[in-house]
Amino acid sequence: MTREQILAFRYHRHHLDRSLTRKDIVESARAGFQTGVPGTTLLALAARIKDLKAADLEDALQDKKSLVEVHCLREATYIVPSEDFAIFTKGVYPTNEDDLGYFMRPGTGQLKANHVDIMEVVDAAAKVMREVLKNKALTQDEIHAEWRKKLPKKFLWECRGCKSFHLHYSVVASICANGEACFGPMIDGDSAFTLAKNWLPKTLFDRAQKMKQEDASHELVRRYLQFFGPADVSMFASWAGISKHQASEIWKLLENELLEIPFAKKTLFLLKKDQKEFNSAKSPKGVHLLPARDPFLDQRDREIIIPEKKLHSKVWKVLANPGALLVDGEVEGTWRVQKKGKTLNFGFETFHKPSHAIKSEIDLQCERITMLRGCESFKLEIK
Repeated sequence: MTREQILAFRYHRHHLDRSLTRKDIVESARAGFQTGVPGTTLLALAARIKDLKAADLEDALQDKKSLVEVHCLREATYIVPSEDFAIFTKGVYPTNEDDLGYFMRPGTGQLKANHVDIMEVVDAAAKVMREVLKNKALTQDEIHAEWRKKLPKKFLWECRGCKSFHLHYSVVASICANGEACFGPMIDGDSAFTLAKNWLPKTLFDRAQKMKQEDASHELVRRYLQFFGPADVSMFASWAGISKHQASEIWKLLENELLEIPFAKKTLFLLKKDQKEFNSAKSPKGVHLLPARDPFLDQRDREIIIPEKKLHSKVWKVLANPGALLVDGEVEGTWRVQKKGKTLNFGFETFHKPSHAIKSEIDLQCERITMLRGCESFKLEIK
């Protein structure tokens, strides 16, 4: 097995070796799109869907509700298919206090300093959430105001910035990761919290409710290997943001579905059913502009994507990651975009001097993004 084989398979599974169409928007989100930076999900979709319209994402989230935004992996906010809601919530949620404490770090330290049981805090906060969201949706400010009124002060975290108290982000994320709540309607330009049962289409919510946690966890491992395989249990634990103990307990029950693959003095695993597809995958051609936190860039073995470790710090930063420039299946640089009025300013830092043909393709991709973002013109700088 070679690095090129692994990359080709992952490119294929991330839909980067061919273009999808607008009707495939749910399929394009099977690995989840991490949100947090405005506009990145639209750009990740654009890298996969050739005829994407700016309104398609909002339509899928707000009208059709075929996609849903929820805290799940690593306590981060993701957009995932609504029909996969249980996989990304129940599938990741810990079942004991030690594993929950790991999942909720760094909030666990603050709660323990207050001498409170973390499960007690999560249960109490979830109860308040169910009460106040029973018949409505609330913004983050509104729901934190309810938690301040109804929870003991020792359950809260002091925010020096606003000189007030909030429920720690880790607790909020854990409630959502348990499938209790998700982001729903837009209020004052922001996604508001709502109960999942009040937001998801009834058939999909009922399906999520009926799915056993063990089955959801097993499907989460399969989903991980489908997009990031071959891999091992430590990579899965890191991607999901769960403890090695929790990951191992899930993983070992799927051993009969896994194929061992030796690579670089390691033993990695692939789903047996994916072996044929793995062997036939081909690296993509052309230029792709992946935004920051694109799911393809969420691989735990970064040396597979970029063998030169000195370049890792250019692509993966602690804060404010850039996007990645892919050329014929290799990361050849980074890019950023900034909107100024009706103009988009693109800045590229390449690892090797690009050819005129590559520059022309970059120009075409920037033009497409400019139209998608509703801007009138763009400026391009390539270093």
